[in-house]
Amino acid sequence: MSSQHLNHLHLDVVGGIAGDMFAAAILDLQPELQAEVDSMLLATGLIDMVNIRRHDHSDGMLTGSRVSVVPVSAPAHHHRAWRDIREMIASMELSDSARSCSIDIFSRLAEAEGRVHGKPTD
Repeated sequence: MSSQHLNHLHLDVVGGIAGDMFAAAILDLQPELQAEVDSMLLATGLIDMVNIRRHDHSDGMLTGSRVSVVPVSAPAHHHRAWRDIREMIASMELSDSARSCSIDIFSRLAEAEGRVHGKPTD
């Protein structure tokens, strides 16, 4: 099936799904989406910090694709405050639903991080 005709993908993930392998599967189906990934990184200001690439992978038992997020330079112990992340998402060129979903996801992450570290969310 040509990726041009793909308009539905059914996943039955009873036990969960690995994000790197799912992203790799999507990029295998539609490699032109790599440009979209790069565009989103550019919009977030992360393009100078990380590269996201699909690559072939084999662990001796399974062979397939993976997506890796690789720092451009040696990783520093860098933190961003939730308010800064929220402002960054708010300023991105995203649809209203994507912006709302992103803020919701990062809000939940900030709350969980705050609980784990005994710190306020903001």
